[in-house]
Amino acid sequence: MTRQRVVFVTRKFPPQIGGMELLSKQIVDVLSEAADLEVIALKRSQAHLLWFLPFAAVRAAWLLSVDRDRQLVLGDGVVLAGLLPVAFLWGSRCHCLVMGLDLTYRAPGYRALVRMGLRSVARILAISRATAREAQGLAPGARVELLRLGVAEPPPMDRRVAREALCAAHGIAPDCAILVSVGRLEARKGIDWFIREVLPLVEDEVVFLVAGSGPREPAIRQASEALARRGQVRFLGRVTEHEKNVLMSGADVFVMPNISVPGDMEGFGLVAIEAAMRGTPVLGADLEGIRDSVIPSKTGWLVEAQDPEVFAEVVRFVAQNRAEMEQRRISIRNYAAAHFSLDAMRQSLLESLGIQDGSADTTGDDDPR
Repeated sequence: MTRQRVVFVTRKFPPQIGGMELLSKQIVDVLSEAADLEVIALKRSQAHLLWFLPFAAVRAAWLLSVDRDRQLVLGDGVVLAGLLPVAFLWGSRCHCLVMGLDLTYRAPGYRALVRMGLRSVARILAISRATAREAQGLAPGARVELLRLGVAEPPPMDRRVAREALCAAHGIAPDCAILVSVGRLEARKGIDWFIREVLPLVEDEVVFLVAGSGPREPAIRQASEALARRGQVRFLGRVTEHEKNVLMSGADVFVMPNISVPGDMEGFGLVAIEAAMRGTPVLGADLEGIRDSVIPSKTGWLVEAQDPEVFAEVVRFVAQNRAEMEQRRISIRNYAAAHFSLDAMRQSLLESLGIQDGSADTTGDDDPR
């Protein structure tokens, strides 16, 4: 059977770090195995976007013109806006992923470009139900499909060894509950809100490890300095993949206390899956794409966004029932591995693009969303 040919264009790709970069890498891995793939990727910071988009448009147009049977897959709405003429010309063979934030940018004229692009492409692949609703609102009548996301199983790490390493590295008492957050420090992540509004309500011994960097760091540091129990929050900055593995494996709970920010949304939250894959329960705000990445009673808790009492209640429960929570970790890990595997994502992506896949062994787990 002749392999189908695909051009994939993305502005987010390793070695840059982030959820979109991870997702783009996984898409490339899937498509490379199932099709003849050409990748046009920006592997630098977004400061290079102004030259990358014209270059990508010319490169993609040339590849499609010499092989008119190729499919074009665009990595997000920003790429779609930058390659709008190409999307118009190859609309019947053009597909666009949408991430959430790329649909809510308020830059003048941007939404109009994305709206035109979404109406011209053959298929829109949304990474969550919230993102799908945004796309349907921008382009009513457009064909929107839900892409089931997954991540690779993490490197094996003993939970006890990881926890001991965290306690030793950060001076944490063995009986403390360890809360962890990993990601870019932005307003919508709600980290400073959590420190300011939730931690003061928790009487148990709790330490919050915050990994990442970003524009919200000064506000987060200010909030932590105002705590009565100083040292309850530890800033780790950017961490390596190994350090992230230790954090997610050794934590008692992974925290995603997102807040609603107009024009900014959480498209999904791959870190929630990464934590659950290690057996760590996730405490997330019942908001936007997090509703698809945290499954109540299976991988953690979804609580009302910006409700400090309920967040604090869950943190207290974890701190007071650590032995019970340890027993739950196996079921959390097993559920995440079954429902958010790379094989599940592979099947979803290739089916949406109409690409035959003879290498994946999928068993048809029910989609929890």
